[in-house]
Amino acid sequence: MLSTLLGVNGVPLLYVIRENEEAEPKGHNTFVQKCIACAPLTGLHFEADARKVHQFTTSFTQGETSEQWIKMHVKKQNGRIDLKALCAHYQGAGNTTRRIAEATRLRETLHYKNERSLSFATFLSKVQHMFNLFEEEDEPLTESAKFIFLMEKVQNPQLEADISALKVKSGLGGTSVLFTDAANLIAASVATLPESISKNRISSMKQTDASEGAESIYRNGKVYTGYYKKFHALSQADRDTVMAERERQGIKKGPQKKTGRQVLFAKTTEKELTATKRKLKKANRKISLLQTKGNSEGNSSTSGGDEPSNKGGHSFGGREEKKGKKSKKN
Repeated sequence: MLSTLLGVNGVPLLYVIRENEEAEPKGHNTFVQKCIACAPLTGLHFEADARKVHQFTTSFTQGETSEQWIKMHVKKQNGRIDLKALCAHYQGAGNTTRRIAEATRLRETLHYKNERSLSFATFLSKVQHMFNLFEEEDEPLTESAKFIFLMEKVQNPQLEADISALKVKSGLGGTSVLFTDAANLIAASVATLPESISKNRISSMKQTDASEGAESIYRNGKVYTGYYKKFHALSQADRDTVMAERERQGIKKGPQKKTGRQVLFAKTTEKELTATKRKLKKANRKISLLQTKGNSEGNSSTSGGDEPSNKGGHSFGGREEKKGKKSKKN
């Protein structure tokens, strides 16, 4: 990137972090290379360019472990000093020893036996990481060494036929098999193993169980942004779609603040409910008063005046008439 960005004088910013302090006007193929090698590393123009390189370095290392190694030089705002500090750490003898030790440990401990203990994909990624460590420390492995390492470390009995075939192929006519080709062939064989098939079947069953009972995220042709009873049961793609739509509409997590219209509606409803309760209390009081008045009038009419006449009993052959007939017989 620094080779394309220009500094104050039109020279690529790459000159700020060149290795040699002194200018080297000879031995360059292009004018741009000569400018990079000869641009002065002092003066106001250099300070402005070094400050810009410092800004790039700070942004690229922010939040990373490497950030700690340039913090002590932040006040200087000099990208050249920042790069020197990083190179001193990552290219130093101590860091080189650590990386070589890690690569050696991987070379000794890595084995592929079956999919249960370590998947072949994970095994290959760790192997490639080991190759990268050796190459970064100027100790790269040859293609032949990589192939031999793979043949030795794949120890799955079900892959013996494939390993034997690859060994025979590499020995025919002095032709060598590339590590990548051998890894791809073994990976294809691993995919057909019973343990790989059962593992994939279990994985697909888990995905199916997780998706069962999931709600549809579309309501009336639009993405529904409300509450989902089983939000976790949705697929990752559906969850991302819902979250993106909520963010687009400005819907935030947690209880939402009511709008002015909602507040006004709530207040109006509360007033109407209070008025209705008052009317109901008045009606209940009137009913209770009427009931009390009726009871008092009934009691006064029965307690005052003469005793009720029993003539009705004689006229209609009631109990009083029967009592009279019995008394006459006696």
